[in-house]
Amino acid sequence: MKITELPAYERFEEMFEQKGYSQGIEDDMPIYCWDDIHHIPENLTPGHYVNACSYDKIKFKDVPEEYRTRGFFLHALAGVYKDIVEYVKANPDVFDRQFFKDHIATNYYGLMFELNDFEYMPLEFIDEEMVVCAMLETVNVCMFYGGARNNCEDWFYSVYRRKPEVLTEELYILGARCFAEKLNGENRFLAITPEEYRTPEFYFALCLGNNTPVMEDIPESVLTDEFLRELLRDSTENIRCFSEAALERETSIADLKFWQAAILDDGYLIRDIPLNDERVEYFLSIYTSEDSHLYKYVFKEYYERYLRKKNSIEPKND
Repeated sequence: MKITELPAYERFEEMFEQKGYSQGIEDDMPIYCWDDIHHIPENLTPGHYVNACSYDKIKFKDVPEEYRTRGFFLHALAGVYKDIVEYVKANPDVFDRQFFKDHIATNYYGLMFELNDFEYMPLEFIDEEMVVCAMLETVNVCMFYGGARNNCEDWFYSVYRRKPEVLTEELYILGARCFAEKLNGENRFLAITPEEYRTPEFYFALCLGNNTPVMEDIPESVLTDEFLRELLRDSTENIRCFSEAALERETSIADLKFWQAAILDDGYLIRDIPLNDERVEYFLSIYTSEDSHLYKYVFKEYYERYLRKKNSIEPKND
């Protein structure tokens, strides 16, 4: 299921239209390469200075005032360039609300890093329309990378710290789909999600296309057989986020467990399922040829690692 097909996204778009919100205007100023900083190109433009700053060929203080145009800041401003951020913060009369809307539309780096736009823009600029614009850009980035989770999440945490009341249920659901992961035993996004928004719809979005074990933190009351079947109907690749208990549950189809159903549909998914003797035996009963591409390039190395680990923990006979 594409992000734009989620019911929450459809409600999100409907709200955007009903309330008359508008996105920022993307600036299309050309960015020109400036390879030799000691050789000044003919017809120098702000775009040359954007390139020079982006590749650390010069510092912001070296950009002449005449080239510090609105277009320059829309393209050059990012949290990794603290000197540019400080300049923007010091000139609120120049960098108004519309500038930040246009910056979000022009440069998705404005949504990233500790010093993302929402970390320092005036608090009165942070409202529902502004965060909706940020989420639309987040979805665009996510869709550009084929639905993969992305690192455009810093803005959401900044809004959560500074003005959490503008974050709606739909924003949390889309955030769960776009960037929530469980890493090093922690699901940072789930931790900030209000209890009232932790619905089956939210948890379903959390699981879609997720390669981390997020299902470990989903209440058992949510993990119905139908919930799990819907995940696999959407894509058998969703097996990657299943908990051990969910993997072992029977699907009610031909007495298959969920991990068996996934492997039967796509043998390549074996590399995303923790091995045990039963799973090894089942896989080999279906994909038997040691000369096959699947066995040689997907299963063999994974199986050998499993055997080494298994043999290292088994007690040795005296």
